Amino acid sequence: MPELACNRIEETLSAFLDGEVTEAERKEIEAHLSACPGCQSQYRAEQSVRSFVRQRRNQLVEPAPPDLRLRIVRAVQAEETKRRWDVMSRRRTFGLLALAASLVLAVIGGSLYFRSAEHPKSVVSEVVDEHIRCLMKQDGGLNLVTADPRAMSEWFRGRLDIGVSAPPFQGAGLRLVGGRLCYLLDRQGAHMVYREGAHVICLFVFDRRELSLPHGQETVSAGHPIRLTSYKGYNVAVWEDRGLVHALVADVSQDNLKALAASALSS
Repeated sequence: MPELACNRIEETLSAFLDGEVTEAERKEIEAHLSACPGCQSQYRAEQSVRSFVRQRRNQLVEPAPPDLRLRIVRAVQAEETKRRWDVMSRRRTFGLLALAASLVLAVIGGSLYFRSAEHPKSVVSEVVDEHIRCLMKQDGGLNLVTADPRAMSEWFRGRLDIGVSAPPFQGAGLRLVGGRLCYLLDRQGAHMVYREGAHVICLFVFDRRELSLPHGQETVSAGHPIRLTSYKGYNVAVWEDRGLVHALVADVSQDNLKALAASALSS
């Protein structure tokens, strides 16, 4: 494979793992990975680091030792000097990542340190921020463009460990545009995009595991409490169904959003 292709894989690998590439980009990356052992190794290494962090996320709440950052920086600098004339310099990022991860594990005995669990991102702030990112991307960053809810549901079925169905919103005037994989609150989920005239409505579905649902105005539909709230000028409707969190985000009224949530629950 050309060197340029490998460099491009390195630049897009994180987005690929987060499900933030288009369908065409995904196919191109998968084709390259199937033919390039070096990029395969880097892909597996990043997958392993992400898997380790997810498994230990409940332990990652203590402040880091004051000298931890200094130790990592010094080790990385030493490694970079050692590899400076390495003809495989395009793999340096992977080497430094592995070194830093190993050092952290050695220093703190198998745990990593992040910001305190006392200040987690909320469901509402996370989905609204993701909604805004969607609006800023060309074509919404969709992995699949389709107006068929059944095709959308089938696409998710082969890519997620959770069962996701794209609601048709019959009679609500919404038109499905497409969907993508997303990464929210340390878990992968589904992101579906609908349109209602000039309005973009995003529906997110992900595992409820260990999450607290937001406070706010509450209504009930089909036996499910629906919580309505607002953030950054967008209205949000959140409910749980069969262990999955569903969150609708849009710049429409709360009454409209409540009706859409009820429509999704009845489909």
